[in-house]
Amino acid sequence: IKDMTTGEFVDSASIEMSSIKGTRSFKAIGFNNGTEVGPVAASWSLIGGDVASGSIREGILKKLNVNVGKIGVFATAEGAKSSVENSEQVDFVSYLSSTPTGDIRIQAAYGSLTPVEVSIRLKQPKISIKINKLDTVSDSPLLDEWKRVAVETWTKENLLAVEFVNSAPDIISNEILSNPQYLANSLEQYFSYFISKKTYVDLDYILVYDYVLSDFYNVEIAYTRQLEKILSKSRGTFKTITVAITNNLYVSARELDVSGWTSHSKKTQKRITPSTPIDNPIEAGITLKYHINYNIRDTISLAHEIGHILIRTSDDHLREDNTNWNSDNLMNEFPQNNNLEPIQWIYALGLHADISYFIKEE
Repeated sequence: IKDMTTGEFVDSASIEMSSIKGTRSFKAIGFNNGTEVGPVAASWSLIGGDVASGSIREGILKKLNVNVGKIGVFATAEGAKSSVENSEQVDFVSYLSSTPTGDIRIQAAYGSLTPVEVSIRLKQPKISIKINKLDTVSDSPLLDEWKRVAVETWTKENLLAVEFVNSAPDIISNEILSNPQYLANSLEQYFSYFISKKTYVDLDYILVYDYVLSDFYNVEIAYTRQLEKILSKSRGTFKTITVAITNNLYVSARELDVSGWTSHSKKTQKRITPSTPIDNPIEAGITLKYHINYNIRDTISLAHEIGHILIRTSDDHLREDNTNWNSDNLMNEFPQNNNLEPIQWIYALGLHADISYFIKEE
């Protein structure tokens, strides 16, 4: 068997390739007494890499219309197949990682000769999460719950691996948010309440969801100076999801109970007119507020916000037909559980188009 990508023979060898729509072509080459005689029309088959019936993995493959019960397929003019007869070459396309199925093997047989095969390890997609404390956050058990549910959600069936980097979080002091001078309603007016009540010594620890600024520029989320400082720390740490946690999350100008939000280039705009998205797709992050008393919806928050970063559809809270996800779906606007449908996994893994900015493979 010759790997047409490298031009090397790979009989009985083991190779690695991306699990996310990786493509590799293999050709059967005949030899006679050690002399190459050229391509031969072999019988090809896929061995191993079986996907369990009723699993999320099977649901993903069905949704992609490549359901042959394996983590990779032969792509043919007639569609996805697990075997190909009388062909000199096959095109192998991968979809899901080898974990937990084990490596998938491609076998070529010809006449009475002993079949030869190549073992393929399909890499494990992984996300890395860095947690930064913006102030003197207490050691609330909610942080452990956020982590637990995030891992439980995004490692189902080993579709993804999750790692937390920098176990000792950085302490970042927030800067006071100031508005453009020509903005009529300065946020300092809203801060005055906290100052008069002497609730805080200063404003450094108040993280603001700035609706004043957003309304001024007529965008969903304005890229505030606080966000700019926090999220710019993602630059240089490619493919790491930054999570900022704070005791003091304040919403300006609207009566809303905000427990957190996600900012990324799909929805966050710079402080300029006309509206312009932030320029770096990996400069994205999550902000969460600590709760002393919390419920199941609070514990899901981190997993839910990760969904916004990974899935990146037009509105992650809704299906493609603009109907609501089921109440037990992670991406329901008010989720009661952390379930995900195959189409959401397809978007999260990047199987629909390009790989996610925040997924790396190991």
